[in-house]
Amino acid sequence: MVAKNVTPRTATKNIRFPHLLIAEIQIALQQEGESNFSAWVIEACSRRIKDEQHKASDS
Repeated sequence: MVAKNVTPRTATKNIRFPHLLIAEIQIALQQEGESNFSAWVIEACSRRIKDEQHKASDS
């Protein structure tokens, strides 16, 4: 049995991205001089959650 890389602060989720979205993220990473796809997606998700929470508190 293969041991998975497990950390107490993170979990692995397998999700599917449309090819076009991956290409757009890769372009954004290149423009920003970054190379960490996961960090970019995590930041984008965090921003979305904060935005949704802000909208909910305004209503």
